[in-house]
Amino acid sequence: MAFQYLRLFVAFLAANAIFLAESPSLTAGDGPNRVTPSDIVAGQWVDSLLGPGLDAIRPPNPVGRSSRGRKNQRSGAFRAKLVNNPDTSKGAPPFALIDRSGGVLRYIDPVEDIDLDTYLGETVGVRRDTGKTLLASQLMLPSGQSVQQAQHEEPIPAGEVVGESSILADPPDSDSGEIVEGGFGSGLDEEIDFGGCSQCGVGVYGCRSGCGSQGVLYAHREYLHWWLEGMNTPPLMMRFQDVDLGGSNAPEVIGPIDIIFGGNRVLEDGRNGARVTLGVWLDDCGQWGVEGEYLGLGEIDRQFSAGEKDGLVSQAGLFVGRPFFNTGVIGNNEATRGPSQEDVDTNRLDGSVTVDIRSEFNSAGIWLRHKLCCREGYSTCCGDTVGCGSGVGCSVGSMNGICALLRKGVRRTDVLYGFRWTSLDESLQINEDLQRFDAIPPAAIVLGEEIDVVDRFGTQNDFVGGEIGYETEWDLRRWSLKFLSKIAIGNTRQRVAINGSTTIWPSSGPDDSLPLEGGLLTQRFVHPGPDTNPGTEDDFVVGNIGRFERDEFSMIPEIGCTLGYDLTRRLKLTAGYTLIYWSNIVRPGDQIDLDINANLLPRNNGGLPDPATIVPGDHPRFAFLQTDLWAHGLNLGAEYTW
Repeated sequence: MAFQYLRLFVAFLAANAIFLAESPSLTAGDGPNRVTPSDIVAGQWVDSLLGPGLDAIRPPNPVGRSSRGRKNQRSGAFRAKLVNNPDTSKGAPPFALIDRSGGVLRYIDPVEDIDLDTYLGETVGVRRDTGKTLLASQLMLPSGQSVQQAQHEEPIPAGEVVGESSILADPPDSDSGEIVEGGFGSGLDEEIDFGGCSQCGVGVYGCRSGCGSQGVLYAHREYLHWWLEGMNTPPLMMRFQDVDLGGSNAPEVIGPIDIIFGGNRVLEDGRNGARVTLGVWLDDCGQWGVEGEYLGLGEIDRQFSAGEKDGLVSQAGLFVGRPFFNTGVIGNNEATRGPSQEDVDTNRLDGSVTVDIRSEFNSAGIWLRHKLCCREGYSTCCGDTVGCGSGVGCSVGSMNGICALLRKGVRRTDVLYGFRWTSLDESLQINEDLQRFDAIPPAAIVLGEEIDVVDRFGTQNDFVGGEIGYETEWDLRRWSLKFLSKIAIGNTRQRVAINGSTTIWPSSGPDDSLPLEGGLLTQRFVHPGPDTNPGTEDDFVVGNIGRFERDEFSMIPEIGCTLGYDLTRRLKLTAGYTLIYWSNIVRPGDQIDLDINANLLPRNNGGLPDPATIVPGDHPRFAFLQTDLWAHGLNLGAEYTW
């Protein structure tokens, strides 16, 4: 894999250097993608590195192109496939030569003593190229024997000189409507139809400015640097100055309180990922194609810790705890109801607390691509609602320059029909590693039992729905600009998993403790009801531990803009921006309830709270709280066409 990347990097540097050296000739004039001998050599070399076995000889420019004041271009030998011309109603020859993409290169007139039907579908050679229409006597059969015969030899008309090979010549200018007699006239695209598209074969080969097929297969790989909207979190860690123990069941915090984690959005950093797009055209004219995409931003993790389990009493001003609101009354003391905290690293507990947050975003889709319209160098519109040209407002002064630019090159609009799957998988977990101080004599510290507390909140969103969109691309010379707008409409399956545990190890005796259900923010207790008969309708469950799921209607619109540059006729470099919105999803931070009945805490009551202190609907409670998601970012990639 490293060697493949090295070859690609070397090929890119070499081809780019050659392009810079030849840039005046590549950009001169208005024609799309001017070609020089150096550019051809560099392009073929890069193509050979990326795709071995590609054509060594580039066919001449297709018929159906206009020219502005140019003499006929003549080429030497080249090879192409011989096919029947299905439409000879306007006097077009009965045979034609096409390239690998279905573009018409030349029309063939039969001659006596040469049976072209024998070689239909086979690759034949052209011994000498004299224009848009050739005689069968100018072909070479697959056997290698020339079919030229003296009685059928067609002389070159007087005054015409065989020029240099068209693979080294500049292609005709597509912005002119002039037709040169015997040249590549723009009217010939109406004389043959291989698949129902009016511009079949126009500019298909040699540059990306044609309205026909852009190849057979294509692959687009992009590096992504995106940002997702941050996750809301409640206050989860606090630092305070001191605690007044005072013999009360409700220790009072004295001094300022600082929230050191939570109370804001997290996971707002940029994420790296990749997007791969694969496509295949189903016909020779680029009318229908199938395209698939996979996008993955990978997994992003964030961690925050406070406190230190070191066997020492924390100094005043460095106490660490976890805030919550106590909804219960402890020991009939009403003062215990209200804002409270769970000690983590104080003068009663020695320990640390860690918050781990994880997030992963993935998406995939498959769709049919259908060409709505495509125009070369025209100021026109195609269709009732989709405009490919710039005919509106072109008489306004400041718009003239823009309209003149849009008339050049090629404008193509495709419609997309398909399906979309998108997934967002996230979790938030809080871990406490604690140890009690059983006694704090002036000269010694006596350590008691150890306690591990875990609270975990996980969410998963899976969207499945239909997708429709439009993609418009404008090509001029080597450059292209693509605009994408899509919307997916369907169902989001929302899943929430909440779990927690508390494990207590005694300071002495056998280490056989089992985890108790429930942490601090996660609790579950089954109240047996007044008749103490389990299973009756009087039983009720208090707490938020469990797995919950539901379906919600969602939409995922997407817009994007991509700038492309043709490094070779097969390799294209791209840079762009994408914006996505996703409605009705669930995220872990929104599912946390800070209201807690402290009577349910396992470490205070051994997991067996007094039923008299529990009422139906007590906290913490679970309720689906949904939000929306924005995702956007930059894309850098390369597209290769076979």
